[in-house]
Amino acid sequence: MFNREGKYNQQKLNRAITSVTLRIVVAGYIVFIAFNVISGTRSETSSIPAWAGSLIGGVFIAAAAGFIIYSILTFRKALSNARLDAEEVPKEEKPMPKPEMTIAEKVRAAEKMIDNDEK
Repeated sequence: MFNREGKYNQQKLNRAITSVTLRIVVAGYIVFIAFNVISGTRSETSSIPAWAGSLIGGVFIAAAAGFIIYSILTFRKALSNARLDAEEVPKEEKPMPKPEMTIAEKVRAAEKMIDNDEK
């Protein structure tokens, strides 16, 4: 699914793997519930008709499939966000830009120059 050779932000990678794993487990549980509903209505002990149980189970299975697709898409997006580009410089190594003087600082500097000239 992802290239282990590339460099990733480890915290974001772990979060993405954990979230996709939990989502797949939830989707599996939804499928489990669907099969229990279907098999429960097939037995004669359920008050729900077999066609209704099959319909409900089918809706649950479709919901689980949609949730799996959503999980995979969000995992791929999170994985691309976790990838570190080779050109990217870590935040600690970036040089801090020299802040430009504000108008108030320029006025104070000019006042100091005037005061020095008068002395």
